[in-house]
Amino acid sequence: MKNNPDLRWTFSKIMQFEGYRLRDQGQPETALEERDRTLYQKAPLRPSGPREAYAYWVEQRLTQDPIEPDPGKLFSASYGVAVFIMLLTGLISGASITYAALYYDGSVPVNVALFLGVVVLPQLVMLFFLLLTLLLAFAGSAVFAGWYAVPIRLGTWLLQALWGKFGHHIALATENKDDLQSSKRALAEAVEHHRGLFGNRVFRLFQHAGMAFNVGALLCLGALLAFTDRAFGWQSSLTDSAATIHTIVSALALPWSGLFGEGVGYPDLQQIIGSRIVLRESGEALHSYDLLSWWPFLALSVVLYGLVPRLIAWLVSVILESRLLGSLDFSGYHYQSLWRRMLSIELRSAGRPSLHSPESNKPLRETPAPNGTPQEVFVLRESQSRYQDEYLDKWLKQISGFQGHFKTVADVRACATATQGEADVFLVIEGWQPPIEEKLAALTDCADLLQQNKQRLHLLLLGKPTPTGSAPMTDRLTEVWRKKLEQTETSLYVHTDAVDVGRTGT
Repeated sequence: MKNNPDLRWTFSKIMQFEGYRLRDQGQPETALEERDRTLYQKAPLRPSGPREAYAYWVEQRLTQDPIEPDPGKLFSASYGVAVFIMLLTGLISGASITYAALYYDGSVPVNVALFLGVVVLPQLVMLFFLLLTLLLAFAGSAVFAGWYAVPIRLGTWLLQALWGKFGHHIALATENKDDLQSSKRALAEAVEHHRGLFGNRVFRLFQHAGMAFNVGALLCLGALLAFTDRAFGWQSSLTDSAATIHTIVSALALPWSGLFGEGVGYPDLQQIIGSRIVLRESGEALHSYDLLSWWPFLALSVVLYGLVPRLIAWLVSVILESRLLGSLDFSGYHYQSLWRRMLSIELRSAGRPSLHSPESNKPLRETPAPNGTPQEVFVLRESQSRYQDEYLDKWLKQISGFQGHFKTVADVRACATATQGEADVFLVIEGWQPPIEEKLAALTDCADLLQQNKQRLHLLLLGKPTPTGSAPMTDRLTEVWRKKLEQTETSLYVHTDAVDVGRTGT
C-alpha cells in the first residue's frame, strides 16, 4: 500500500474509476462492502469526502487488482493518437489552402484579399463566435453545447473509434474479449457522467488542429518566400480607394503596430497605391518593391488572428480541466453505492452466555486493540449500575483487548472532556436498547469534539443484562443500530468488534 497516495484526479483516473465500478457490478454485495470498508479504514489520512476517498480507492485497486485493458492507459493512448491526427490534418490543410491562395504564375500578383479571405477571415469569424458562445455560457445559456454539438460529436466519434481499435488489439493479446466490452462501457460511462470534462477535451482537440493549421500556413508562406518569387497586390470590385484599404489594413495591424510600424509590419499608403492590381496594365508596370511590402502583414495576421487565439483557447482548456477535476464531487446517485459501502457499519457484540447454556464453557474470542491504538474506555453511570464491574472488565478485555479498568461518566458528551492525550475513546453502549434521536445526537457531538483532537469514538455494543453478565445482541437489534447510524451525517470508522463514530473536517 502506498504511504502517500496520490489523491489528485486526472482524466485517466476517472476512466479507471469507471472501469472498476463496472467490474464490481453483479458481484456479491457483502464481499464488496467488506472490501471497500477495509480500504477506507486503511487510508493513512482520513478522506474528507467521496472525492478523496474514491481517488484513494482507485489507487489501492490498481495496486491490488490491476485492470486489463487499463481504461486510463487506453484513453491516454487514444487521445494521443487523436491529437496526432488533428495536428497532421491541420498542418496539411493549412499548408494546402495557403499554397492555393498564394498561387502565382508570374503574370498577375497574388491578391492579398484572397489570402486574407481564405486563411484569416474564417478564423476571425470563428474566434468571434467562440467568444460570444463562451460569454453566453458563463451567463447560464446552453448555446455553447448547441452550436458546437456537431464538432463535439465528431471528436467523440474519433476518440471512440481509436479506443475501439486499441482495445481490440489489447483484447487479442490478452485473449479476453469480456474486458474489451467492459472497457468500452467505461468510456461510455465517463462520457455520460462527465460531459463537461469530455466536451472540454474534444474542444482541446480542435485547438490542436487550429494551431497546426496556422503553423502549416506560416510554414508554406515562409517556404514560398524563401524558394520562389512572389509578388503581392490588391484589387477589389467594392472599392478602388487606396485610402480605404489603408484604413482597413491599419486597423488590422493595430495589435503589432507598436512593434512593427507602418512600412515594416504593414504597408503604408504609398505602398498600397503602388501595389494596386489594375488588369489593363501590363505586367512590367506592376514590377515594384511595393509588391513585396505585403508579406509581413500577411504573416503577422496569421500569427495574431489565427495562431495566438488558438493557443489561448488551448491554455484556457487546460486551466478549465484542472478546475473541473478539482471540483469533482461525485454527487450523482450512481456513485452513492460505493460511498455507502465505504461507510458501512460492521456491528459485532459479545455477551457472556448463561451458566446454564451449553456454550457456557466456550471462551469468548479475544480481539487485540485496533492497530495498537491507545485506549480510554468509558462506561455510562446508568449502565454500570446494571452490570458488575468484574464482568465489564472481563468483557472489555475480550471484545477489544483493553487492559485495565474503565472510567465512569455521567453522559455520552462527557467522554470528550474526560479523555486525556490522543488516545481513542471506547464507549460501552447498551445495544439491547434501540438508539433514540437524543442519544444519536449526543454520539455525533462527542465524535465531533474528539475529531478536533484527532481522536475517534468507538462504540462497544453490550447485550441485555443477565444475572451472570449479558445476553448476546440479536440480529434484529444489530440491524436497527446499523440503519440508525447510517442515517446520521456522521462518517463511521470500523474496527473489529467495534463501531467507530466520527466526522472528518470538510
